[in-house]
Amino acid sequence: MLSAKTNTLAGFLIMLSCALFAQSMWVQPVFAKAVNFAAGGGLNYKQAKIGFINRQGTAVANKEPTLLNLEGFFALAVKKFYFTVNADFTLLPDEETKTAAAIDTDESISRYDFAMTAGFNITKSFSLFGGLLYGSTDRDVVVTDTTSDTTISDETMSMSEFGPYLGLNYTFYFKNHMSLGFNGAYAFMSGEQTWGQSGFDPEVSYKGDTQGTSLGVKFSGPMGRIASYYVGYKNTQYKFETDDSQFTTDENFQTLSAGVTFYF
Repeated sequence: MLSAKTNTLAGFLIMLSCALFAQSMWVQPVFAKAVNFAAGGGLNYKQAKIGFINRQGTAVANKEPTLLNLEGFFALAVKKFYFTVNADFTLLPDEETKTAAAIDTDESISRYDFAMTAGFNITKSFSLFGGLLYGSTDRDVVVTDTTSDTTISDETMSMSEFGPYLGLNYTFYFKNHMSLGFNGAYAFMSGEQTWGQSGFDPEVSYKGDTQGTSLGVKFSGPMGRIASYYVGYKNTQYKFETDDSQFTTDENFQTLSAGVTFYF
């Protein structure tokens, strides 16, 4: 199990891959064609602040996990239009173990995102994009009696969101096919938090609406004739409110990213 300090060091050494809300900008290959294909991926390091509603519905448990995620994407561009599919999942979850007397409490938090994006280049530098996003933050808490090596309880908590988003991207182009892009997006989605425990049925579920905002910056440069690298930073915030307005929770992600794009 890696400590938060070790995870932080690994994240900054490796940097990371494309952020939430999908790949909103894509650097064209050196020899542009009428139809272009690209695929790639990398790593991303997230520092998060997440609020989970507990099973009694009386409080919010605030967690601050650090996550190392793996991402892959595919992109298609036809003249001024482009389309991307993005998947992002946790490679190294945030794990913590607490021991009291003969009782161990093991907690694990991970994140998964999937997005489809369509965009239009209004000018060479300025583009509009939109799409659909699904995201889920999962927390698992296992309590074990170390004396008898038996599981006392196994709780699962999940916070998910699904829905459309819209955004803008502006890119500055430099010599040698390097670029610096800035993007922002807004999401208006349905949200749900669930709590479950082995031996309990059914799950406790809280449904509502989620609003999200995202601001990011990304630098790209060439790697030979058919590839480019990118490094970036993105700040993403989700606000979830239950239908009865009884609870409001937040998910905040600060993401460093690095990866490679290959052109075909």
